[in-house]
Amino acid sequence: MRIYVSGDQPLPIEEILTLAGITYLPALEEQTITLGNISLNLNDDNELYIYDVSEMNAFGIDMGYQQGDILISLQGEEITLESIEQVFNNYKSKTEAGDKVKMEVRREVKGKQKVLKLKGKASTVSSTVNHIMEYDENPSEEQLKIREAWLSAQ
Repeated sequence: MRIYVSGDQPLPIEEILTLAGITYLPALEEQTITLGNISLNLNDDNELYIYDVSEMNAFGIDMGYQQGDILISLQGEEITLESIEQVFNNYKSKTEAGDKVKMEVRREVKGKQKVLKLKGKASTVSSTVNHIMEYDENPSEEQLKIREAWLSAQ
């Protein structure tokens, strides 16, 4: 207790979790499909629009996003308040780098609202996922006993 809680040594998380047949990774770099690193918000009509493009990445620039664009569809799937999570999840799970990406947006052009079809090629960005824990595929009987004790502790 004095070593880890009040001391200066970090808790040996990997060692402790291994006792219960759990693999721990402090961080994992992975490549994920990007939508352009744009900031989204809802307008007064509950439509999703591009709120900020100040940190937009190369994919967003290639797509031609502009601040104020109202998102209508992605890969042919209509974007609504109710569907947005499913549409984005489908995009991220079904799209690979290099795939064609099609998005319809509504944009004000010379004082009139116009529907534009934006196109680009999907790309990935590197991201870090922290604190990954997974159950070992073949834990020993002892590890299973410890895991069960931890999970059922009252």
